[in-house]
Amino acid sequence: YHGDAHHFTLPQELWERLHRLADEEGASLFMALMAAYQGLLRAYAHQDDILVGTPILNRNRKELEDLIGFFTNTLVIRGELDGRMTFREFLRQIRQTALDAYAHQDVPFEMLVDELQPHRNLSYTPFFQTVLTLQKADLQHFRLRDLTLSLLHTGDVSAKFDLSVIVLEGEDEIHGVMEYNTDLFEGETIARMARHFLVLLDQLVVNPDLPLSQISMLTPEERRMLLVEWNATQRDSPRDATIPQLFARQAAATPHTPAVVFEGETLTYAELDARANQLAHALIARGVGPESRVGVLMERSGDVAIAVMGILKAGAAYVPLDPSYPAERLRYMIEDAGVEVVINDQRSEVRSQRSEVRGQKSEDGSQTLDIGHWTLDDFTHYALRITSDQVQSQPTTNPNVAIYPANAAYVIYTSGSTGRPKGVVVPHRGVINILTEFHRRRAVQPGERSSWWTSLNFDVSVWEIFLPLLFGGTLVVPREEVRIDTPRFLAWMEEQGIESAYLPPFMVQSLLAFLQEGRRLPLRRLLVGVEPIPEDALIAINRLLPELQIINGYGPTEATICCTLYEIDPGQEHQRNTPIGKPYQNVQIYLLDEHMQPVPVGVPGEVYIGGDGLARGYLDRPALTAERFVPDPFVAFGNHEGTKARRHEEGKSEEIRENPMHPRHPRRIETPATGQRLYRTGDLARWLPDGNLMFLGRVDFQVKVRGFRIELGEIESQLREHPGVQDVLVWVWDDPEMGEKRLTAYLIPRDDARPTIAELRRFLADRLPDYMIPAAFIFLDAFPLTPSGKINRRALPPPDFTALKSEQPYMAPRTPLEEHLARRFAEVLGVEKVGIHDNFFELGGDSLLAATFINRLQEQFKVATRVRSIFLAPTV
Repeated sequence: YHGDAHHFTLPQELWERLHRLADEEGASLFMALMAAYQGLLRAYAHQDDILVGTPILNRNRKELEDLIGFFTNTLVIRGELDGRMTFREFLRQIRQTALDAYAHQDVPFEMLVDELQPHRNLSYTPFFQTVLTLQKADLQHFRLRDLTLSLLHTGDVSAKFDLSVIVLEGEDEIHGVMEYNTDLFEGETIARMARHFLVLLDQLVVNPDLPLSQISMLTPEERRMLLVEWNATQRDSPRDATIPQLFARQAAATPHTPAVVFEGETLTYAELDARANQLAHALIARGVGPESRVGVLMERSGDVAIAVMGILKAGAAYVPLDPSYPAERLRYMIEDAGVEVVINDQRSEVRSQRSEVRGQKSEDGSQTLDIGHWTLDDFTHYALRITSDQVQSQPTTNPNVAIYPANAAYVIYTSGSTGRPKGVVVPHRGVINILTEFHRRRAVQPGERSSWWTSLNFDVSVWEIFLPLLFGGTLVVPREEVRIDTPRFLAWMEEQGIESAYLPPFMVQSLLAFLQEGRRLPLRRLLVGVEPIPEDALIAINRLLPELQIINGYGPTEATICCTLYEIDPGQEHQRNTPIGKPYQNVQIYLLDEHMQPVPVGVPGEVYIGGDGLARGYLDRPALTAERFVPDPFVAFGNHEGTKARRHEEGKSEEIRENPMHPRHPRRIETPATGQRLYRTGDLARWLPDGNLMFLGRVDFQVKVRGFRIELGEIESQLREHPGVQDVLVWVWDDPEMGEKRLTAYLIPRDDARPTIAELRRFLADRLPDYMIPAAFIFLDAFPLTPSGKINRRALPPPDFTALKSEQPYMAPRTPLEEHLARRFAEVLGVEKVGIHDNFFELGGDSLLAATFINRLQEQFKVATRVRSIFLAPTV
């Protein structure tokens, strides 16, 4: 491999202490060095099972000592680390492992490879990719009779492995060399690793009886940088403001500016303010107030802005209820959230195979919501339309409601590992904090036209809706058939003069191609994120639109839209995934190991989030809230202004107790707010040397598909309820053709009732949103296991998305209508032909392609139908 080398020196005093520790345990110096090196690799690789190669002379017989020739063999030293064990205990393990390896050093490494048949790849060696060598050498000179040889470093290095560490023990100094593959590592990374190795060695010999989890590789300077300097985000922001307050101020300042545009109709700020006030008064008349929860069961339209603003003005939190969700899921969300009123419109009609959600009149003339055979009226929940007389007869003045920054603004349901979604309660403070940050970075101009692409169930919609409405912009809402068709949506953005937008990852390359065709957009601000995006594509877009600010955002719902931001620099050249950036104002980010200790730059760690963006917790789930929102152990390091403000607020205990509407009142909060908290995301990232973060993946089985966070356990839980499924495992794979992640279900069927794939899809369509239905189903006799008996997810057979095929034999279309539908199927799926019994999803379809198909069908036949219909009837 292309290589380079980094040289370092080990202090003589440190070397002697390591020698003494090895002697105490009856180990060699090499064994102690190997144990320390594996401890370093454990931290860097985030793994507990470490394999390191080492050469051995293999001259263990006297008759071989004087023979000329190459007898060297390679041994594999395996270390199984546990953060709870001490270094002394681990050294004993390595000692025994090394002795066992020495006893079998005659077995050629090549024979081991032939016998065990590991997966082979030309890009790396089998079993191990790193080597440790300890040699005795006089580094100053070598003498051969009258000839003296001096060591010369030529700088021309060819790396034999990904990383090799050679320690040369001389008379005067201990010299170390890290030889590395330059295609994998940067010189700065290796230099930092060498420093960490020295710090770790020092800590291990000083504290050999401490658990490995308590041994830090950080210098005091690094610790301060990670915990304090890179989290010095304090900035003045309107911490006492709420969404209704800022909107009312804007409406008063620009009453005649267009606020919302949809299908040719425009609402000015004054009109939007008046209609939202009317809805707020109607809600208050029904008993809605601060900490109440009101559902929004509406298609994406301009009326949604009235609904959410009216709910917030009443002091309540809105709960998005997507009309495309199965009735069972909606029923659960309405019950779980304790929704008091549901705002719906004539556009919204939710259907599933056996039930539907629809509005109907009750005896007193009010609108009730009927979900199949279960009526919300039985639970005193009422549906309300913003066009009803009950709303339009209300006053247009601002309601007199006390709303605090810590009051809930919305409750968004995210996937839950138990099989049931969980509601995340987000206060006003976090929303105001992030929106003012974006406005500070690039001010929203009066009338600036902003698009709305995402579902209301996805918290990026909070950014899309409220950034323009709180700072004088104009929210422009596309029709659904335009939104789901990428070419049409980009053309719509051009036609509408969109200046601020969020685009999902799968649209980035399409936008680049659109611009490269000579098309132009007046974009000033573009938010992207959710999934890793190649940075070179964003740089190319930025160069074509030099005035555009592109920001890659990262953050879970629990951290209010985004907790880190990264701004693209068009002057840079990068061939990598786009970093997720740095924490913005009043937000703190820590990367911690499994024992909540900070990790060095370049080392993977779990992302923990603190500061003003944190959600209050999970609705009525105190145990889960306590599990995921943990006490902040680093408050003393930062002494953040946000901390001081919270302590001041908590000190007003008498006011809190006397005011039941105060967000910290015991009746109004999910969990006691005692001190600073951190949210543990379950996401893995690493610090870059410049203080930016690079996202790496998940530490658990939660994934993001097309922007939606999915607990794989929820899909598994639903599939296990099918009578033909004995066990199931769901995994996510990259589909290179689609350029996105796709779900795959691995099933062990029951012998007596093996289900068909079509049956499984229909089963899930009644229970899960479209985006949670796997693209592929694979039946197995058993799951692959690791040597310890755990399921080996890495050994699961990957699906071939390009070879998906129908379970049915081909039958040609018989009528013009069937011919047309089959042709449309084939166009959308990219296949040659489709028979009338071929299943759309077995041929590689998913909810996004289904939306595209339905959109083209509607255009052709001028009929109204829903995406869910193709899940229920997936053949021609």
